Amino acid sequence: MLANELISDIVVNLPRGLFLKPVKDCLLSNNETKSLATELNQKERVNASYIIEQYFTQLKKDQPKELYNYEKSYEFLNKLFDTRSNMRNALEKKYFRTEKLAELTKKMSKTERDNEIIRKIDAELEKHVKNKKIQNDNEKERVRNKYLNGYKDFTENEKQIRFNKTCDMVLFMIIDEIFRKEYVSDGGVLNKRKNIKRS
Repeated sequence: MLANELISDIVVNLPRGLFLKPVKDCLLSNNETKSLATELNQKERVNASYIIEQYFTQLKKDQPKELYNYEKSYEFLNKLFDTRSNMRNALEKKYFRTEKLAELTKKMSKTERDNEIIRKIDAELEKHVKNKKIQNDNEKERVRNKYLNGYKDFTENEKQIRFNKTCDMVLFMIIDEIFRKEYVSDGGVLNKRKNIKRS
């Protein structure tokens, strides 16, 4: 579709962490945000999304939309964490909270892709080899790639959900700032402020 083509042509992903230091410095220079900046500097790794959420929850005393905390079920994970003793029974759906899904995909090694799900995939492959469901290395590689494709789809979906969550918080704060500067509430009715000095 034309819209997708335009988006792919226009959107440019900036390098990760490009504005991380300036944002931290800005938070550190403000008395209201200095404690948050100090807390962030004590952590080994933080990203912009984490900073935005901490700012939103700690300083704005607000919470992201509840829908971002709904439990989700993925067929890929249902199969990977399948505990059926009788395979004739229907595959049980397992539901995970966002925090649990993030924990499952958290890297356990800084040098290679290594986390609980990757280890579970390797364990499943070895089980199939032991049960002679996989006969040779080519078959093992094919099954592993199938698992990894499911893993990729699942992680990309979760990444997009986290991205949308961050965008929602930023958009809300921008609109909130605009309304507070340009409007005043009068008995529940918003009226435009008079004599607003524009820079």
